[in-house]
Amino acid sequence: MNDLIRKDGTTSRSRYFERTTMLVKYAVLRLMIAVHLISTNDMMADIFTKAVDKDTFLKFRMWMYNEPIKDRSRFGKAVQALAEALCKA
Repeated sequence: MNDLIRKDGTTSRSRYFERTTMLVKYAVLRLMIAVHLISTNDMMADIFTKAVDKDTFLKFRMWMYNEPIKDRSRFGKAVQALAEALCKA
């Protein structure tokens, strides 16, 4: 989606959701919204759309339950980077 928004025209991949893509492109060009690319390691929606490893599943489950992170050595850096990125947006 990030590439489709930033490039002009349509492709065979974008023809099925062209209206949504064009709406987002319009909003980006008018500076109404800013689009940020989120890596797969930090995309919580992946827990619903694909098989993830156990550590990633536990991290996303803790985020959804709003639980404090127990093992900061594994997840602390990722959570801190995500929080900083959200604060900048």
